[in-house]
Amino acid sequence: MKKDIQMNTLKMRPYIGDVFHLNMTDSQFIDTLWSILKLEEYVLDVEKKIKKSDINVFYQMMKQYRDKLQDKINRIDMRLPHIKSQGIQNPVTIEIFRDLTAQKNKRRVH
Repeated sequence: MKKDIQMNTLKMRPYIGDVFHLNMTDSQFIDTLWSILKLEEYVLDVEKKIKKSDINVFYQMMKQYRDKLQDKINRIDMRLPHIKSQGIQNPVTIEIFRDLTAQKNKRRVH
Protein backbone atom coordinates (compact mmCIF):
# COMPACT_ATOMS: atom_id res chain seq x y z
CA MET A 1 0.00 0.00 0.00
CA LYS A 2 2.75 2.43 0.94
CA LYS A 3 4.51 1.74 -2.36
CA ASP A 4 1.28 2.44 -4.28
CA ILE A 5 0.84 5.71 -2.46
CA GLN A 6 4.44 6.75 -3.13
CA MET A 7 4.08 5.95 -6.82
CA ASN A 8 1.13 8.35 -7.07
CA THR A 9 3.40 11.32 -6.29
CA LEU A 10 1.04 12.78 -3.74
CA LYS A 11 1.70 16.14 -2.17
CA MET A 12 0.25 17.72 0.91
CA ARG A 13 -0.73 21.38 1.27
CA PRO A 14 -1.44 22.49 4.86
CA TYR A 15 -4.07 25.17 5.38
CA ILE A 16 -4.46 25.20 9.16
CA GLY A 17 -2.38 23.73 11.96
CA ASP A 18 1.02 22.13 12.37
CA VAL A 19 1.47 19.06 10.18
CA PHE A 20 4.66 18.15 12.07
CA HIS A 21 2.46 16.98 14.95
CA LEU A 22 0.84 14.36 12.70
CA ASN A 23 1.72 10.71 12.32
CA MET A 24 1.64 10.38 8.54
CA THR A 25 2.40 6.65 8.85
CA ASP A 26 -0.79 5.93 10.81
CA SER A 27 -2.11 2.60 9.50
CA GLN A 28 -5.75 3.76 9.36
CA PHE A 29 -4.70 6.84 7.38
CA ILE A 30 -2.57 4.80 4.96
CA ASP A 31 -5.35 2.21 4.46
CA THR A 32 -8.00 4.85 3.80
CA LEU A 33 -5.80 6.95 1.51
CA TRP A 34 -4.93 3.82 -0.46
CA SER A 35 -8.63 2.98 -0.74
CA ILE A 36 -9.35 6.44 -2.17
CA LEU A 37 -6.58 6.02 -4.73
CA LYS A 38 -7.88 2.60 -5.73
CA LEU A 39 -11.41 3.99 -6.05
CA GLU A 40 -10.14 6.70 -8.40
CA GLU A 41 -8.33 4.09 -10.51
CA TYR A 42 -11.50 2.02 -10.63
CA VAL A 43 -13.60 5.00 -11.71
CA LEU A 44 -11.16 5.87 -14.50
CA ASP A 45 -11.21 2.28 -15.73
CA VAL A 46 -14.96 1.69 -15.55
CA GLU A 47 -16.18 5.05 -16.84
CA LYS A 48 -14.84 4.12 -20.28
CA LYS A 49 -16.88 0.91 -20.31
CA ILE A 50 -20.18 2.04 -18.83
CA LYS A 51 -23.23 3.03 -20.88
CA LYS A 52 -23.93 6.75 -21.11
CA SER A 53 -27.39 6.21 -19.68
CA ASP A 54 -25.85 4.73 -16.51
CA ILE A 55 -22.98 7.17 -16.04
CA ASN A 56 -24.81 9.60 -13.71
CA VAL A 57 -25.90 6.82 -11.36
CA PHE A 58 -22.38 5.40 -11.43
CA TYR A 59 -20.85 8.77 -10.51
CA GLN A 60 -23.36 9.29 -7.70
CA MET A 61 -22.53 5.90 -6.22
CA MET A 62 -18.78 6.51 -6.46
CA LYS A 63 -19.16 9.98 -4.93
CA GLN A 64 -21.03 8.52 -1.96
CA TYR A 65 -18.31 5.93 -1.45
CA ARG A 66 -15.55 8.55 -1.79
CA ASP A 67 -17.35 10.85 0.67
CA LYS A 68 -17.47 7.98 3.20
CA LEU A 69 -13.74 7.39 2.80
CA GLN A 70 -12.98 11.09 3.12
CA ASP A 71 -15.14 11.28 6.26
CA LYS A 72 -13.21 8.30 7.64
CA ILE A 73 -9.90 10.15 7.07
CA ASN A 74 -11.31 13.23 8.79
CA ARG A 75 -12.14 11.18 11.90
CA ILE A 76 -8.69 9.59 12.31
CA ASP A 77 -6.68 10.91 15.25
CA MET A 78 -3.27 11.20 13.62
CA ARG A 79 -1.53 13.08 16.40
CA LEU A 80 1.89 11.77 17.32
CA PRO A 81 1.99 9.88 20.66
CA HIS A 82 3.83 12.62 22.55
CA ILE A 83 1.28 15.19 21.33
CA LYS A 84 -1.60 12.95 22.48
CA SER A 85 -0.01 12.33 25.88
CA GLN A 86 0.36 16.07 26.45
CA GLY A 87 -3.31 16.55 25.61
CA ILE A 88 -2.49 19.02 22.86
CA GLN A 89 -5.33 19.47 20.41
CA ASN A 90 -3.97 20.01 16.95
CA PRO A 91 -6.73 20.70 14.47
CA VAL A 92 -5.14 20.44 11.06
CA THR A 93 -6.65 21.03 7.65
CA ILE A 94 -4.65 19.73 4.73
CA GLU A 95 -5.21 19.06 1.07
CA ILE A 96 -3.70 15.93 -0.43
CA PHE A 97 -3.32 15.96 -4.18
CA ARG A 98 -1.42 14.34 -7.02
CA ASP A 99 1.56 16.23 -8.38
CA LEU A 100 0.86 15.94 -12.09
CA THR A 101 4.08 17.77 -13.02
CA ALA A 102 6.14 15.04 -11.34
CA GLN A 103 4.28 12.40 -13.32
CA LYS A 104 5.02 14.21 -16.60
CA ASN A 105 8.73 14.18 -15.85
CA LYS A 106 8.85 10.43 -15.24
CA ARG A 107 10.72 8.47 -17.87
CA ARG A 108 8.36 6.45 -19.99
CA VAL A 109 9.20 2.93 -21.00
CA HIS A 110 7.59 1.71 -24.23
